[in-house]
Amino acid sequence: MIGDRFGRLIVVGLECKVVNNKSHKMANCLCDCGNSKLIRASSLRDGDTRSCGCLASESARIRLTTHGNSNHPLFRVWYDMNRRC
Repeated sequence: MIGDRFGRLIVVGLECKVVNNKSHKMANCLCDCGNSKLIRASSLRDGDTRSCGCLASESARIRLTTHGNSNHPLFRVWYDMNRRC
């Protein structure tokens, strides 16, 4: 598993961690953005985790970005006209 790539993550090490009296295999991963994160190995294998969290923030930034012309004076005119229809 060391050296394998899962989405944006590369596994650089493995360790065991006990949580609630259960042992879990954890993978120390390095993300393409440069962050390092400890992630449960089963989450990587199942495809539940693909990045350190940077993928979700980038997707949200793209999804929430407007077209860039909302500050133009005619945008307010168009918006109000469209709202009245």
